Amino acid sequence: MRIVGSVLIVAAAGCADPREAYSVPRSVVQTRGEVQQGIFSTDGKAFLGWVTPIGKDPAAERLKPKPWVLWSVADGTVVARWTGDPTPGFEVPGTSDGIVWPVYLSEPPKFVTRCRLLDLTTGVARDVPGVPGPAESCTPLSHSADRTRLAHGDFAGSERQRASRVYEKSAAGWTRIAEVPGGNAALSPDGTLVATVGYTADERPKLVARLFAVADGKERWAAAVDSYGLRGFTQDGRYVVQSDNAGHRLLDAATGKQAVLVANGPRRDSKGPGEVAYRDGWVAAVVRSGPTVELVRWDAAAGKEVSRTPTESPLWRNRTPPFGSPRLPVVRPPQKQPVPGRRDAAASSTTVDVYDPAAADPLGRLTLGDPLAVVASPDGGTLAEVGYGSLVFHPLPAAK
Repeated sequence: MRIVGSVLIVAAAGCADPREAYSVPRSVVQTRGEVQQGIFSTDGKAFLGWVTPIGKDPAAERLKPKPWVLWSVADGTVVARWTGDPTPGFEVPGTSDGIVWPVYLSEPPKFVTRCRLLDLTTGVARDVPGVPGPAESCTPLSHSADRTRLAHGDFAGSERQRASRVYEKSAAGWTRIAEVPGGNAALSPDGTLVATVGYTADERPKLVARLFAVADGKERWAAAVDSYGLRGFTQDGRYVVQSDNAGHRLLDAATGKQAVLVANGPRRDSKGPGEVAYRDGWVAAVVRSGPTVELVRWDAAAGKEVSRTPTESPLWRNRTPPFGSPRLPVVRPPQKQPVPGRRDAAASSTTVDVYDPAAADPLGRLTLGDPLAVVASPDGGTLAEVGYGSLVFHPLPAAK
């Protein structure tokens, strides 16, 4: 038996049953079905998903109102339940108490898909600040780290006229404090800067990413881009992440210059870097190009790639959103071993190496069964293991 970081691992050698080698979890939930579209709360203390009953086709179940459940990571207890049909799902994290979760809902009288603030504990959906009425909506919400400021863009008919707005919360409610050109607004963690993507207003309009100061609305910089893909700021606020067909570009928040390109693989069938983690100026990604899978690391401050290592990892097992965690879980192919004393029975064993982008070697290692998917939390402290009938939360080691 040995400990890697804060994770307990029992060596497989000499074990009577291969399942004895599984890592010791923080908490376990018996879900009686498969958890779909799982997402952590902003602080990593709760996990939201809906459950497909065992034996039911997930594709068919997606057409029905879904039984969403918010679980506590600490002990697996249910924080809130809500049945509904968000479109496409919960893509922006909400609060761990279940009270504020941004979501798109189709509502009467015109059944326009609108962005709403949903209280999972009561089922009450409230208007987003600055987006009243049944016929208006907005781009996905972006919050400051302390959630006292939020920003969103509108869907004006002309792309050149689209604008983004920043709101601040006080005892009296939400007040608009800034309006800037462009859509797909993203707030910096401290709420003092807002990035947008949109066309310029000159005779030959160009698509640009721009950064504005919230205090005075003045433009800090503009950088030409090829798409509307604005993922937001890195957790430390040093870079703005803009995504296009080439990959993910880290734009320096101080200058607008590209620091690094987290590039797709060279083949046209490249899956691209969908598994990406960032911490303190370092980026690590699993890049897939045809049959080739590589673990690649970049030093953003130095503006260069620092390592590229061939690896093995099944596709779609890591469901952590790109840049959604400072930890990169790399799921290895599962291995099957016989179970002693049980004829024709076998147990699966899957290794998950957990990387800190700043280090070439894994920060820790977990031994799981045969998970359908894993998700790393925004704070880097937890890994959710989604199984066929269970949801398991594992502690992750802190950075060295």
